[in-house]
Amino acid sequence: MQVEKKHAVPTSVPTFIKSLISSVAMGFNHAVCVTPDGQVYSHGNNDNGQLGHGDKASRSTPQIVTALETETIVQAAAGSSHTALLSSKGDIWPVFT
Repeated sequence: MQVEKKHAVPTSVPTFIKSLISSVAMGFNHAVCVTPDGQVYSHGNNDNGQLGHGDKASRSTPQIVTALETETIVQAAAGSSHTALLSSKGDIWPVFT
């Protein structure tokens, strides 16, 4: 008996962000987007505060992370229930509770 392998097909999704996106990091149930000017948007499950909005409310559309508006974020990484952000100054911003 041969098992059929299924493969995912890339599909474009609307971002609801009125800016270009330079990078995306995906956690288990959340996503973090970084714009070319260093802004951070996040959405998805937020049980551990991994979205960085100062609460544990989940969000269905990307929302700007206002706590980092004065920082220039250049890279994001995400795990199952956490996010880490790297600023242009080399500072690391871990996001979880």
